[in-house]
Amino acid sequence: MTLESIVIARAFAAMFVAAIGAAVAVSVKKLSHFALCAMISVAAGALLAVVVADILPEAFEMVGIIELALGFASGYVLFYLVSKFVYHICPACAATHTEERFLTVNYLMIAAISLHSMMDGIGVAVSAQNGNGNASAMILLAVSIHKFPEGLALASVARGAGYSRRKAFTVALGVESTTLIGGFISLAFFSHLPAIWFGILLAHIGGGFFYITAHAMLGEMVKHERKSILAYAGIGFGLILLMSLVLMAAGI
Repeated sequence: MTLESIVIARAFAAMFVAAIGAAVAVSVKKLSHFALCAMISVAAGALLAVVVADILPEAFEMVGIIELALGFASGYVLFYLVSKFVYHICPACAATHTEERFLTVNYLMIAAISLHSMMDGIGVAVSAQNGNGNASAMILLAVSIHKFPEGLALASVARGAGYSRRKAFTVALGVESTTLIGGFISLAFFSHLPAIWFGILLAHIGGGFFYITAHAMLGEMVKHERKSILAYAGIGFGLILLMSLVLMAAGI
């Protein structure tokens, strides 16, 4: 397969998982908040594992510690600013707001999660372009895992805002399609970057993922019982580490 077809296929795979989450949201009357929090915590743990075990080590191999720190900080600050001045960009915050102020948050949430999903697409594409099979597979897996509760939250908010089931599903799918746009942006503009810029870009993506992880878990721990949140996050973290070890043993 060509690099372009790999990137497009992986972006569609992540979108498909989000579509499943949206389909669940429009099919059931109401998903329990505990169940949604559990899924969010698993996804947060998975993202954290990828940042710690794959993204940052991979970026460090390509750049120095200063470039790594700057790239990481830029990703964290970007998502912080969007969350502060536009809307909460993490699935946990989106899920929390499925219970209130639907009309107020709907469009803001769409804008913020669209940017988030575009960064997901860039992350999936950059990891594929870099050629490290293990790290690339782990990033795709972690992105896909957190797409499920994200799709749930998007469709749930749209339903709460008064959209029909079909329109709510379409809105969620439209927002998640920016994952594919991110993949195309990466192919168009980042294909011929020197290795050092790939490393900085990976660190930038890692910083954004870390913000989502920290905000998701800390936000849920403030509102809910901490032990269960940590336990589910540990499941997600362990799942990614186990898969990473399996891939390494297989020589990928």
